[in-house]
Amino acid sequence: MSWSLGETRTLAFKAARGAGMAWGLAEEMSDAVVWLQGRGLPGVSNLCRYLSWYHPSKLLFPKSAEEINEDNNIPYCPIIVGTAISDGLIKIPIGVNTDVSLGLLRQPLLLLPFVSASVPDDYGLYVGNILVSIALGKEKLKSYLDISDVLLIDEAECFIRPVSNALPNSQFKATPLRLPGCYGGCIAVLNVFANKTYAPATELSRSAGAGADSIDDD
Repeated sequence: MSWSLGETRTLAFKAARGAGMAWGLAEEMSDAVVWLQGRGLPGVSNLCRYLSWYHPSKLLFPKSAEEINEDNNIPYCPIIVGTAISDGLIKIPIGVNTDVSLGLLRQPLLLLPFVSASVPDDYGLYVGNILVSIALGKEKLKSYLDISDVLLIDEAECFIRPVSNALPNSQFKATPLRLPGCYGGCIAVLNVFANKTYAPATELSRSAGAGADSIDDD
């Protein structure tokens, strides 16, 4: 069995909502997951791991880059930090050779789509000391260095830093526009969260059923 990226997006959104994420954050999360999967990166796996940890009480909302506390034991949500970067709340000082600390992040790979869309090519996302930024150009997807060590990392200090030297890059092949059957376990987990968005069954709903009555002339 396999799933299209459209089906994956819908399920990711429902799962995020079922876990308690606000509507807007759930939309951003589902977009990030599909962005990663379409580039051969494990967005669905990271979403499963994130939602299994997630609780709204754990969320921190940084108001600016200056307010991010690197010593905080509670990791930031990568979607909240990502939207803060996209919206300009966390500003990247372009042209200045400086680091921007993003603090401790949970499932930092989920931040990658936001950084790739908002940060110039001469800046990169560092998960710890590993540069994981991806640049799109002329229909080719490039990744600096080997990022296999951080694909499923749960927590890490993250930074946006200038990329001063031309680094070797490797080509990523876009995956087929379907999620393969090996993701079945993750899909099952996401369905558990998604089911929380449905109205609970009652005796009345069981007896009446859904949809048309016994005669449907429409």
